Amino acid sequence: MGNDPKYILVHHSAAASPVPQFDAIEKWHAARGFPISSLGFHVGYHCVIEKDGTLVRAREDLERDCDALGHNFDSLSVCLVGNFNAYKPTPEQIATLGALLSEWCIKWDLTADDIFPHRRFGTTDCYGTKLTDNWAAYTYLRYEVDRLTQALEGFIN
Repeated sequence: MGNDPKYILVHHSAAASPVPQFDAIEKWHAARGFPISSLGFHVGYHCVIEKDGTLVRAREDLERDCDALGHNFDSLSVCLVGNFNAYKPTPEQIATLGALLSEWCIKWDLTADDIFPHRRFGTTDCYGTKLTDNWAAYTYLRYEVDRLTQALEGFIN
């Protein structure tokens, strides 16, 4: 069964390590028995964003994810590396997240109202207590305002 994206779920890794975490997430999800994606990973998220803003795709958009029980067939998922119970995402992560959310919203006809923290669908504080429930949706909207402002300035000049 494939994925029919109706939501975007945003996570944090809850890991405080300063080094890239994609490989650690891969090992952890493989140990938990997550199915391997067409891209060759056990990572349950569609994408992971490292602290330096690097985006790593782990699953194709139309592949099921393994991130929120009951929503593995109707959502796109992204995990930002870091523990957002202790601190906030880096500016690089925020920029990459904004671009990814824009891409997904355009591609799948989704809106800011369709973007949620993982905690909305589970008994967890994920994506961290330092971030409000609408933080990711606002990140998307700020990205879109900036993108449209730049386009308008290019049109006027």
